[in-house]
Amino acid sequence: MSGFFKGVKKAKGVEKPKDSLGNFSNTASDVYDVVITAAYGLDSTKSDAQGIKIEAKIPELNDRKLFQNWWITTGEGEVFSERDGKKKYLAGFLKADALALLATEGECGILDLETEEKTIKVKRDGKDVNEVVDSFPDLIGFKLKVAIIDTVKFKQNNVDGNYVEVDEKVHSAEWHTLFDEDGFTANELEQEAEEPEFMEEWLKTWKGKTRDFTEGKEPNGGKSSGGKGRKSNSEDGPKSRTANRRSMIRK
Repeated sequence: MSGFFKGVKKAKGVEKPKDSLGNFSNTASDVYDVVITAAYGLDSTKSDAQGIKIEAKIPELNDRKLFQNWWITTGEGEVFSERDGKKKYLAGFLKADALALLATEGECGILDLETEEKTIKVKRDGKDVNEVVDSFPDLIGFKLKVAIIDTVKFKQNNVDGNYVEVDEKVHSAEWHTLFDEDGFTANELEQEAEEPEFMEEWLKTWKGKTRDFTEGKEPNGGKSSGGKGRKSNSEDGPKSRTANRRSMIRK
């Protein structure tokens, strides 16, 4: 076994955020019991940015499947971004790190988790193919609670290599905060809180609400599929790491 993120530099002098309810904006927003079914490393095909893909299910909703791609590093191998002289952890790193800390009872953050090679089936051009990935065994089968926000955005169509927003709204179940089975956040456990408190605050603020990023806005592609939009990230998006790709990056 080896560590997928063993070459990533751990940040120093970056302040971790406190538990936050976020800002207001078709899974109803609520806290759900979730089981992690797969977790493996991702990398960008154009840069050295690294991330993790999480697959999970919600037993109470007939094992509804959930998928999350969290970018943990920048192309420069940092777990934070810097603007106006201030450093801020990447959102993907914070979520992945919280998951790792909860799963290992505080023993390991995401950068310290060991991995093992695993062959999985993935879709490529509509076909199932075998692919070797760096799997995180400590995360698979882990049960936790996840605060999920029902989020609305404009649908994006890939038109001639560009992603264009169209006049169609889609819902996504976005993971906001992670808790252990007793309802503690990673921050609360680190602070040795006697009772979990943040989950109740989150439920009072978010339960049953929708975060709508389309309100008062027009899609950048209008009602047609033409027009300019965000360039397709099909070549620069998340891709599972093969054995050859691993050896190239880690040399």
